[in-house]
Amino acid sequence: MTEKVKKNSQGLGIISLVAAILAFVMAVIPCVGVIAVVPGIIAIVLPLIGLPQANCEDSPRGMLISGLVIGIVATFISLSQILVITKVAENSGNWPNQIEDLIDEIEDKITTEFNDTDFSIRVESGDETVVIDGKVNSNNDKVLEKLEELEGLDSLQEKLDSLEE
Repeated sequence: MTEKVKKNSQGLGIISLVAAILAFVMAVIPCVGVIAVVPGIIAIVLPLIGLPQANCEDSPRGMLISGLVIGIVATFISLSQILVITKVAENSGNWPNQIEDLIDEIEDKITTEFNDTDFSIRVESGDETVVIDGKVNSNNDKVLEKLEELEGLDSLQEKLDSLEE
């Protein structure tokens, strides 16, 4: 019966040590350390169960104690990461909303600036000059299409120059 208890407490010690090492490795990785709480708690609970059994039967307690110590350290590191992430989230305020408001404000300024735009197109050929002045309302799609068509007048200037020759 004593060998069964010794093997049981040694098994708990091995599992505790593995869970503690896993928790510690996870705890030192930024942002992953948040989930290291789970194996850390396992690494703490198992030695608390195994140490009384090991004391009663006078079996080795080294792995149980090392699993407990490493588990406590890993859990502490993990909890400190959770605390830091919580504080950062609390102090971040509403910066995503501020960015959205800034984008909306810029969009409104651009729309206001270019809503009613005056334009002037000047075509010169020798002594003759043609000037087209106008105002574009951005809500009128036909006018915008015509303006885009008129922007292609570079080819018209080339045609006029070729006629002069």
